Amino acid sequence: ALVATPNLALALPQLVVADPLAAFQAIACEHRRAFTGPVIGVTGSAGKTSTKNLLALLLGVTDPAGSVLATEGNLNNHLGVPLTLTRLDAAVHRFAVIEAGISGPGDMDPLATMISAAVRPTGVAIFPTQCATFPAFRDLAVRQMVIEPAEVLRPAAPPKDKVYFAITQRGDTTAIALAYGEPPPLHFTLHRVTDGMAQNAVLAICAALWLGLPRDLIQQRLSAYAPAPFRGEWRR
Repeated sequence: ALVATPNLALALPQLVVADPLAAFQAIACEHRRAFTGPVIGVTGSAGKTSTKNLLALLLGVTDPAGSVLATEGNLNNHLGVPLTLTRLDAAVHRFAVIEAGISGPGDMDPLATMISAAVRPTGVAIFPTQCATFPAFRDLAVRQMVIEPAEVLRPAAPPKDKVYFAITQRGDTTAIALAYGEPPPLHFTLHRVTDGMAQNAVLAICAALWLGLPRDLIQQRLSAYAPAPFRGEWRR
């Protein structure tokens, strides 16, 4: 246990430090530094947890090998982020999907520091909503990409570092067309979600593609997606 004041009545090891929280975050930074696989940070004012869950699914979080570490629930604050990062195991995990949430000014800087740990081997920053006020988190990304809606996807490669998408709702299915890289556009379907969640799905799909996952595997895993309870569920 990290403690500021030891309790000799407790029968457990205690490391006495001046600031237990700062010490815990420093330990998480050092542990994160040893991991050289892709780390995907997810933040935003809404949609963080749903987007994180979907991206983790696309990367293979349900596979028996357990090669994806993802934030559990919404443990995304000054305690949740280091708790997640200290679970990283370079011998097991290929990817890490880390959610970051704030409750006040200045909260994002230490979270971004822990997630990046000044290494950034492969960083992808995902913003389900506009986050221009989070420059520290935006700096995690080694590549910036603009993702914009389009009514019609033209049969041509989009401008550099831009992705265009179109969403169509058909009965119980949500269809996504994505102009990513060379034409023709890529097409994906999933069980019907709201338009907002469909846009978050576009972010997750783009991240998975950029990390090298093949389109067919993404579609296979996308077909298994179901929203978490009370997060995007359809109620009739």
